[in-house]
Amino acid sequence: MQVVTPQARHQAGLTLSLAIGVTGSPQALSRLKAKLELAVEDALQDLSQQASNELGIEIGRCNIETSISQPERDGSASNWPPKSGSAEQQGVPAGTASSAPLKAGSCR
Repeated sequence: MQVVTPQARHQAGLTLSLAIGVTGSPQALSRLKAKLELAVEDALQDLSQQASNELGIEIGRCNIETSISQPERDGSASNWPPKSGSAEQQGVPAGTASSAPLKAGSCR
């Protein structure tokens, strides 16, 4: 008979920063921002299901922060994203944030 000892479960936070340089009208940028938020939520749903099934990891909450900001130099998308650091470290306002519990397959 083999005794299986349950492994200790640890809570941790993962942070992913993504800065994308784009050029377009404010309305188009707002639409892109909304589409990116939905795409990230959908991807997190899939990832949550995979993490639960394959890795035994439960993703508890997700917090998605998005913002639209202007580069300080010549205004071109080629100067964005900044070379180092996150948007917050560069003095960019955090923008909108959404936070929701993430159950296996759900981030909404």
